[in-house]
Amino acid sequence: MTTFSNFVDRVLPARILSRRTEILIVTLLSMACGAAYAFFAGQDVNWDWQNYHDYDAFALMHGRYRLDVAPAGIQTFINPFVYIPTYLLRHHLHPITAGLILGAVHGLNIVLLWGISRALLGRSAGWPLALAATVVGATAPLTLSEVGTSFADLSTSILVLAGVWMLLGYRPSSWRIPVGAGCLIGAAVGLKLTNMCFAIGAIVLVLGSSEPVRQFIWFAAGGIAGAVLMAGPWAAYLFVEYRNPLFPYFNAIFRSSDGPPFNINDPRFLPKDLKDALKYPIYWLLGINRTAENPFRDGRFAVLEVLILTGAVLALLRRARDWGRVAFTRTDLAFFGFYIGSFAIWMLQFSYQRYAIALEMLTGPAIVLFCIRLLPDRYLRAVTFGLAGFLVAWTQPPDWWHRPWSNPYLRSELPPELQAPATYFFLTKPLAFIWASSPRGSLFYGINDDHDLPINPGGELDKRIREGLGTPLPAGDWAVELKDQAMSCFSRGARRSAEDCRRVIDLLKTYGLERDARRSCVTIPGVIFVDAIACPLRRAQ
Repeated sequence: MTTFSNFVDRVLPARILSRRTEILIVTLLSMACGAAYAFFAGQDVNWDWQNYHDYDAFALMHGRYRLDVAPAGIQTFINPFVYIPTYLLRHHLHPITAGLILGAVHGLNIVLLWGISRALLGRSAGWPLALAATVVGATAPLTLSEVGTSFADLSTSILVLAGVWMLLGYRPSSWRIPVGAGCLIGAAVGLKLTNMCFAIGAIVLVLGSSEPVRQFIWFAAGGIAGAVLMAGPWAAYLFVEYRNPLFPYFNAIFRSSDGPPFNINDPRFLPKDLKDALKYPIYWLLGINRTAENPFRDGRFAVLEVLILTGAVLALLRRARDWGRVAFTRTDLAFFGFYIGSFAIWMLQFSYQRYAIALEMLTGPAIVLFCIRLLPDRYLRAVTFGLAGFLVAWTQPPDWWHRPWSNPYLRSELPPELQAPATYFFLTKPLAFIWASSPRGSLFYGINDDHDLPINPGGELDKRIREGLGTPLPAGDWAVELKDQAMSCFSRGARRSAEDCRRVIDLLKTYGLERDARRSCVTIPGVIFVDAIACPLRRAQ
């Protein structure tokens, strides 16, 4: 392996290209790889797209937030700005064209990984090691699973990685870099609040610089500006409408009358204790998906956990300089402080795998950096390339649902009974995709099994439903649910819990509605797997 590496270095030296030319070539290759992967993955029709990605952008651009009532549940009120590009692409271009463009944009993460690897490893490490770090990060399972999809994690990770790259290349006496990095990471937080863990972790990276106080002030100023720019208008709207700028989240603080009296949290994926948390990387290595709905397999975090523990032990024994090549630098420690800090906050707050995509990609540079710092020269490339090959081969990405490109995104196969504007009451999720097929003027009210967002009597959402019912629509009122019997209350053979069905039926009664047994239910074609069923309602006497 050493002889081969020396041959490669003679044929393709590290400085064969200028930095600008190198970045340009890597950028074009990265976008091409992203587009190609999106094409072969197929058309994205994930659950969240059916529920709120598409609807939220539609509602913002067509003024539906003052007409409809939470058709996507609590996700209706997530900042919709980040989903507008996907909405425009999918509704104005051919599905394949839209998918290729999204894939190419997501591919920009690869060039950012390349830049971070070069900055972190040092150009003296050579391009083969930087390439290994980039490939390991770019082929991580959750990263691959979101290429070409409507998920915002892989789009906002572009901002996070760009900010990290800028901070790693910081030079003293320059205020532009910390401000710019703060703007990028702050914008990522504003577009998707779950990125807050990276913003907090980035503070460690900032404080590890040679000018911690000065750089922190500039970084904080840029972060606030970026977050306000991306989230300020939406937060202002939510505050005016519901007296909570993060509605319905953190409602124990803001006390909106339309939200629950507690802070919404999803504990499904959280570890039981510290011991259980330390086992999570082993779970991912073995394909045990404790932190996602769909199965995946990833050995990156387990390898990195072992390397971190090894590095810590060697540092405590003061043997890192004697046993390895060089001691860890200040930049190394600042980067690992960012990584570990972000990971700890993610674990404590979410433990949901998709929200850690930026960290998942950064495992590549982190693993190779540890190899450089800990391994002797004669073993470095053999071990690094062998480890990279294993991690790539062992990877199994999850599938958030794809279908052939031949199917259009928009369906127009509504039954004759629903060809005119109607009032829809959604009893389950995801059903908000129905808006794309419904005639203009239809209304959508979500009274589903989302216990975190009750329709409180006298609240703004309750008033909106009553006002809408005051003007009956031509096709009447309909209760819509999934045709899956486990999610149904009205269809034959329904197996949904009696408590859920009773709550929904009682809520319909408060609006003077009941199931019209004289008319039959109709089927609305679903996007994938399960169709929807719409049952007519009548005004109770």
